Amino acid sequence: MQTYRATVRGRFDGLGEEARAALLAAADEHDMYSAAFTEAGTLTYDRALSWFSFRCEVRVSPEEGAEAAEERAGALARRSVAAFGAGHRDLRCDLVDMDQIKVHRKVRSRKA
Repeated sequence: MQTYRATVRGRFDGLGEEARAALLAAADEHDMYSAAFTEAGTLTYDRALSWFSFRCEVRVSPEEGAEAAEERAGALARRSVAAFGAGHRDLRCDLVDMDQIKVHRKVRSRKA
């Protein structure tokens, strides 16, 4: 399995009063400091309700590849926004293949 970290960004669209109220009521739980890459995903947005960001971790088979990961991340983001009764537009997704990340560990100096 390949693991991707996805960041889906977009703008809210067609916000009615109920959706706006629901988003503002939950704004403290969805601020940028709570963002994490999880399988369920994390939705963050500003209080002006103009933009949002959705971070998630997606696992796909090597045969499916990045396109499938991008589709799944987009679907998760759309569902998360729709849960508030809100619409969206201008979605774009950035993926990072976690197999391509190099981890540099600090070397501790040894004192004799």
